[in-house]
Amino acid sequence: MEDRTLAISTIKRLSRRLRIMTLIVLIGTWAVFALVAEFNGIATLLPMPKNMTVDLSMLSSFSLTMVYMLAAIKPAAFIPVLYFLYKLFALYQEGRVFTPENIKFIRRIGFSLMAIDLIFILQSALTGPVLSWLGVVKPYFSLDLAISYLIIGLFVEVISRVMDMGRQLQEYQDLIV
Repeated sequence: MEDRTLAISTIKRLSRRLRIMTLIVLIGTWAVFALVAEFNGIATLLPMPKNMTVDLSMLSSFSLTMVYMLAAIKPAAFIPVLYFLYKLFALYQEGRVFTPENIKFIRRIGFSLMAIDLIFILQSALTGPVLSWLGVVKPYFSLDLAISYLIIGLFVEVISRVMDMGRQLQEYQDLIV
């Protein structure tokens, strides 16, 4: 029993730190985005061919906003993952480790990770047509394929299913004893 109490106490303490780190990453991502956009130019944040140059100096405020929104797709794709991690760590901080709520958040993290690659592909498909429509580059179309987050998301999803089965077995065992 003492080992369990020590483990729960460690989980609570670690979860508090992880929640803080999650907030730092969330805020830090947007701070880095703003700094890169300011000092290197927003075009460096867009998925474009390396030899292509973009002149944004003549764009209207509306057009420039569209370019910023297009560039912000990538960091915005991580918001759901960070949100669900924050919620998961909050449950751990309360000492609730193997609960249906935890498994729900782990599944949502997995699905959000899978969606990131689809969002990246969508961003790469939109960049050429949008920049061409705005008149800042010659017409082009590019499609970047990505599956790394998809694989990680599938792995997280499988882990959530295994955790759910373990939780159900533990509940069943607790009822028998």
